[in-house]
Amino acid sequence: MPVEILLLTALGLAVAVVVTARLARRRVTGTLRRELGAAPGDDFGRVIRELRSDAAEARTDSTRAREDLGQIGELLETGVVHIAADLRVTSANRAAHWLLGQRAGSLVGRSAMEAFVDHRMEGLVRTATRTGATSTELATLGGSDRIVLVRARQATTGGIWLVLEDVTELVRTETMRERKGLMDDRSDAFVVLPGGIGTLEELVEILTLKQLGYHDRAIVVLDAGGYWDPFLAQLDRMVELGLAAASLPSLLDATHDVAGTVAAIRGYRPRRGTGDVMDEVEAVEAPGS
Repeated sequence: MPVEILLLTALGLAVAVVVTARLARRRVTGTLRRELGAAPGDDFGRVIRELRSDAAEARTDSTRAREDLGQIGELLETGVVHIAADLRVTSANRAAHWLLGQRAGSLVGRSAMEAFVDHRMEGLVRTATRTGATSTELATLGGSDRIVLVRARQATTGGIWLVLEDVTELVRTETMRERKGLMDDRSDAFVVLPGGIGTLEELVEILTLKQLGYHDRAIVVLDAGGYWDPFLAQLDRMVELGLAAASLPSLLDATHDVAGTVAAIRGYRPRRGTGDVMDEVEAVEAPGS
């Protein structure tokens, strides 16, 4: 009797183990089907083979995209450098090597400080990592007077992209008034991009100077995404209320893309030889007269 009980107990345990294993297998199978998006009747082997094929195609596409990006980078005159999270260069195009006075291919694997021979670069990369973007300027090696402007921006795939541009002339000013004066003296036309309060202030100033007859150069507002629509509407409202001359809105052109901006500058013709000072005075005095 004890032997029979032991046998029955062992048999019961074996059955319980088998049932438990089958239930666990079903749970695992169900989870796999859900994760793989497979129907109850689908062959797991076929689904896995399809997933492997898709993964292989994705790797091939990714490799081709990197190769295309590399080829495009080599065509640029602007230097492009990628800095990884460990602050080492993972890629750099020919222009970057030339701007930094380095032999082609020699930048890859170096630390940011070694590549640029400037202790500020590591700080620049860390700042871009923390804030998203930043910029600085540095003098190149070899005793040349070339100044390179370096812009840093976070890469969506990790690390930091550095864009290097050769600055043929670097002008430093002590005050904003001096800066704007130089911009005015050296400008053949004014293109206003979407910007903050400083951009708005500069736009209003060059528009006012044009209205007063101090210059008659093109002012083109690049109204990307309708950014400047409220400002343009305000100019119309000033005219409507008699607070500005009717000619005010026509002193500038608004475009919606780069091609339109270039066309507006090329097609610009001076509109008046003198300013609109008397028109402005008459417009302001009219409501109260």
